[in-house]
Amino acid sequence: MLDENQKSTLMAAAREALNDAVRGRPERIPSTRDAELLRPRGVFVTLMRDDALRGCVGVPDARRPLIESVARCAIAAGLEDARFEPVTESELQSIKIEISIPSPPRPIAAPHEVRIGLDGVIVDVGGRKGLLLPQVAVQQGWNGDELVAAACRKAGLSAAAWRQAGATMLAFTAEIFREER
Repeated sequence: MLDENQKSTLMAAAREALNDAVRGRPERIPSTRDAELLRPRGVFVTLMRDDALRGCVGVPDARRPLIESVARCAIAAGLEDARFEPVTESELQSIKIEISIPSPPRPIAAPHEVRIGLDGVIVDVGGRKGLLLPQVAVQQGWNGDELVAAACRKAGLSAAAWRQAGATMLAFTAEIFREER
């Protein structure tokens, strides 16, 4: 678990990276001496505008220092999420940032094992993966079956693809925090 200073540092890194990228300024890698923020971790950065999704990009596994991943995911969520047009400078003040730091995933055998409000899911069928964060089921009012079906569809598969031979399902929790604006 991160303390409030660490969360504040990550949120500032995400906000600064997003603002700079949208304004066309060169990318700056945030600096810190905090060992926890320098530890490689997975992360997802979600952008919301008027309570609607405006972008979400993440890396589920540890690749880079957490603070660097946060900054890069904030930029990608704002400018590279193919579901949305890039964020514009006029939108920056109305965008709220949410950061989700996933736990290591654990295998599950069936959708009923998903703990709604706590777990996100990853479905992998033949290398096609769909991932949904823990907050999605709550926001959509879904149960475990609906969450897993949606993860399958996100991977471009049928809703019941998780039942196929060789399919794997993983559940994970996440530490989630958001801007208070």
